[in-house]
Amino acid sequence: MGQLQSRKEAASDDDDSTSRSYEYQPEDWPWVWAIRDPDVLGWRTGLSKEEIFERQNLQHNLPVHIYGKVYLGSAYSVQDLSKLKKLGIRRVLNMAGPMALKKSTILAYKKEGFDYKRINALDEDFYPLLANDWKEAHDYIHDPDQDGNVVVHCVAGLNRSALVVAVDYMLTNQKPVLETVRHIRWQRGDDALQNEYFQEQLVAMARQSDLLGKVPGTQGSILENAEVKPENSFPPRSRRMI
Repeated sequence: MGQLQSRKEAASDDDDSTSRSYEYQPEDWPWVWAIRDPDVLGWRTGLSKEEIFERQNLQHNLPVHIYGKVYLGSAYSVQDLSKLKKLGIRRVLNMAGPMALKKSTILAYKKEGFDYKRINALDEDFYPLLANDWKEAHDYIHDPDQDGNVVVHCVAGLNRSALVVAVDYMLTNQKPVLETVRHIRWQRGDDALQNEYFQEQLVAMARQSDLLGKVPGTQGSILENAEVKPENSFPPRSRRMI
């Protein structure tokens, strides 16, 4: 089962069945490959240098709009309460635990009437974010008793929070997984969703939700002419906590 299976054999054997509910399966590889290969879902195709530069500026002007009432940000970006207000954001979902924000920022939220929630997710190998944290994040984002737009953030706004908004966008709008990732990266840049285990969880969620779309490299796929590379063509990626 290749490199990805070898990584899974290294995971803890005492994980319960819930933490394995969004685990990679060998048949997921074509979609995982499309997300993992940096040249496959790139957003620069057909754009001029000026258009690329303009888009990059938008991608770094956080928080960025994902869809509807949902925004994606970094820990730094959600400290600017005046900007949040201009965007109609009244709720903040922190996916990065207690170290992401200063106490003074959280107190400012309370003073200015923002609603704040913290989830202690990790951005590291084999952390089952969807099994552990997705329901809680979803329920907060779609809380019918809360008004205003919501920003989801972690530290850099690239992995933990990006996975949450990607799943939310995919399920709410019933978009295939590769279209979802292309949209997230168009809004946030190519660095979004680089945690390999999170990529696998996203594809597993898509499979279970019948949102894989056509197999890359086959007729009807958004990557119809793609040539899927084998798993062992990808060296292990070093991880960063972001």
